[in-house]
Amino acid sequence: MFFYILIITITTTIIYSEKHCVNCKYFVRNPFFSKDTFGKCSAFRKNTDYNKIDYLVSGKEKIEYKFCVTARENDNLCGEEGKMYMERSNCIKDFIIPFINSIKTNNINI
Repeated sequence: MFFYILIITITTTIIYSEKHCVNCKYFVRNPFFSKDTFGKCSAFRKNTDYNKIDYLVSGKEKIEYKFCVTARENDNLCGEEGKMYMERSNCIKDFIIPFINSIKTNNINI
């Protein structure tokens, strides 16, 4: 029984310690594909001549990002170990609660 619990604990720890792109704050889901495999990483911009020419013509910068697969395959970018990985923050915990607390301290009524 103890051995079984130990195996489950170790397996759970390994699963949750892995750095998956879908849990990263830089992950951008591709709206044209349902699979997360085609997601892009906003930590790495594409540098293409097309973007520069498009900017010179329209005056608007078109930002394109590299695919997550490309970033994870390349050790100069994120690599297999996920060098740029940052856990996606919890919206309620990180933004809404401090906002409510600031309203309470300033005696602002909504």
